[in-house]
Amino acid sequence: MQDVSTSVAEANGSADKVFIARQPIFDTEQRLFGYELLYRNSSLKNSYDSTDGTAATLAVIRDAVLILGTQLTGRNKAFINFTPEVLQKKVAFTMRPETTVIELGGSVIADSTALELCRELKMEGYTIAFDDFDAVSKQTQALIDLADIIKVDFRQASAEQRADISRSYNRRKLKLLAEKVETLEEFFEARRLGYLYFQGFFFGEPQMVSAKAIPANKLNSLRVLGEINRPNMDFAKLDEIIKRDVYLTFTLLNFINSAYFGLRDGVSSIMQALALLGEREIRKWACLVLMTFIGADRPSEVSMTSLVRGKLCELLANKAGLSPKKPELFIIGMLSMLDVLVGRPLNELLDKINISEDIKAALTTGRGRMGQVLQLVIAYEKALWEEVDSWASKLGFDSAEISTDYQEAIQWAEQVFDPAKAKAPATD
Repeated sequence: MQDVSTSVAEANGSADKVFIARQPIFDTEQRLFGYELLYRNSSLKNSYDSTDGTAATLAVIRDAVLILGTQLTGRNKAFINFTPEVLQKKVAFTMRPETTVIELGGSVIADSTALELCRELKMEGYTIAFDDFDAVSKQTQALIDLADIIKVDFRQASAEQRADISRSYNRRKLKLLAEKVETLEEFFEARRLGYLYFQGFFFGEPQMVSAKAIPANKLNSLRVLGEINRPNMDFAKLDEIIKRDVYLTFTLLNFINSAYFGLRDGVSSIMQALALLGEREIRKWACLVLMTFIGADRPSEVSMTSLVRGKLCELLANKAGLSPKKPELFIIGMLSMLDVLVGRPLNELLDKINISEDIKAALTTGRGRMGQVLQLVIAYEKALWEEVDSWASKLGFDSAEISTDYQEAIQWAEQVFDPAKAKAPATD
């Protein structure tokens, strides 16, 4: 059996261009539980044989765990799919047991070697999840008996199968994870059936509120967004609106007095802060503050996704030949989940904040090069690799170049959203 260092080194040459996206996993209260790391070697075009799957898994472990440490997942659990070959190489033992979930699919046969390795992993404190539940057989049942979590694909399982699985396995104290949950209705159904974890983009679906139900604090935030997006920003009016809100006043003054700007003398007035920042930095500050504030009553991942989208859109501007449009692309990414955060149709909200027509078109129709950048970012986020290739090609660059920018966007968003979380210790 090869040692771990040799195994991981093998990935360096065979999978030097690796796509890595992360998909959030929530608990019953829509609190973040962890991320599944989704990957694809750029040369494989969404298709793996067992050897390629092994190389890709080794590469994602190398890049996302050994090199980047916890930068893609923070202190949350990282779900990583293991092929039979990678399981046998004992690569899992290089990762932290408290933050690593070993995903095993139907391709892993429950022979004596695999079962012994799983027992060793459990003794060391690792969590084991069984994926490809439709692939259950006599050969895999022994592995299920050692698993902590069973993943059930809600796109493939019928309503009857979902309920039958819940009845059969809840009694055995296995935790059920519903994956590919794309609507709130599916989330509520899974939770009612006793599923404890949920994976998919249901959290990105707007939950519409009644016509008069926008809370006062969110309404004031929308007013600020409206002011900052006027062609000729009125500093006096913006000063007047911000003064009414203690939270906005505090965050603006804290922002301008941070080490980022390195000002020798502190700034103590809103108007002075606005003048020093200038229009571009004001727009960025306002989006950062307001989008996280507006989303305070939504799952934290909604605000986090908005931050990542905004930064990634901005980072891709140069590659897409849109360098002068960096501020607009940042705002497009940030506002792309405004309907989810507020609970109202996006078109209606964009009308309230007087957004420019090109930004509005990018957000609502995906048209134009800025709209294509947003579509590319959303496809990458969802690990829709063929769409990623298609959008990148239309924009004139190699999709393999996105991975580094995506990692940078996540690190930046972690620091903005939760500085303490961004400083999680690296994996040894």
